[in-house]
Amino acid sequence: MTAPKQTGRLKKTKPSSTYDPIISALSHHFGKNLICNARTLVSDEAGKFAAVMAYSKMYPQGIRRKYWFAVHPKKIASCTAENNYYVFACSDDEIAVVFPMLALQGLIERLNVTNPDNPGKRYYHMVLFAENGGAKCLLSHPEIAEIDVTEYCIHLTP
Repeated sequence: MTAPKQTGRLKKTKPSSTYDPIISALSHHFGKNLICNARTLVSDEAGKFAAVMAYSKMYPQGIRRKYWFAVHPKKIASCTAENNYYVFACSDDEIAVVFPMLALQGLIERLNVTNPDNPGKRYYHMVLFAENGGAKCLLSHPEIAEIDVTEYCIHLTP
């Protein structure tokens, strides 16, 4: 990977090919030209839009199509634009769940957590089940529940 080059206040870096379809789908969905600032962070030139990207392969769970992601508080904090998103790309189903950061922050305490007593190493477990072009999110606290998050889904292929 080449060294990031400074463009105004944004660092510009070449994304991994894994993230190319995600960036393309986000650009198309939001009608914005996006710059890759870090391996998993994109923004627009104006600094009004930012998104953290996460990618998971499918883990079969019985007849369900499960995807698991780590949600890092430091990555949430790195999004300082007016409109911030955390994007969970479900590779085998070619969809992404594009959570507005405020919606995600409303759910985060209901997710399982690793290293809860160590803020520097804490991360949350986002579990999504893809079904029929949409998705459900598994919440673990205070009790196990699933919520439909299809309203946040976009397709990764045209």
